[in-house]
Amino acid sequence: MSVTPVTTESFESVLESNRLVILDLWAAWCGPCLAFADVFRASSAAHPDVFYGSVDTVAEPELAQKLGVRSIPTTLIYRGGHLVYSRADVLTAADIDDALIEVRNSGAC
Repeated sequence: MSVTPVTTESFESVLESNRLVILDLWAAWCGPCLAFADVFRASSAAHPDVFYGSVDTVAEPELAQKLGVRSIPTTLIYRGGHLVYSRADVLTAADIDDALIEVRNSGAC
């Protein structure tokens, strides 16, 4: 799989069209964000049933504000259109795997 850019205009349709959505909120000036991008992209291949999206917080400030982003990188996971996971940090591949397992096994949504 690949990582798809998500914009203010596409955000709602992404949530409506996909059961599981994981978003990477980042900026080009953020070194940790750029390092995390490779981990995030590699993770997308391991989870083909999950929509992987990225939100450039500089290009999409309204969406970043709507999502309540205070620091980057931030990873958000939505299940059934509802936010069920949020973490502001550089995650490892294992962190992503664990979060997706937890979300899949939870009764949320």
